[in-house]
Amino acid sequence: MNTSLRASAHVSHKGWYSIDWNTIQQYVKKLRQRIYRAEQNNQRRRVRILQRLLLSSKDNL
Repeated sequence: MNTSLRASAHVSHKGWYSIDWNTIQQYVKKLRQRIYRAEQNNQRRRVRILQRLLLSSKDNL
């Protein structure tokens, strides 16, 4: 997912109910899948990078 779609999913001045929850859930799910696949392939550096990305993501909150 590109950043422009993610940026539109965040809360703006419209409020809590304007959030596109499906888009956010898809992004987090795909990121978790990428972490799982990297772990299965013993790509430890990639796992750490993706985990940091997940932790710093506002979508994960």
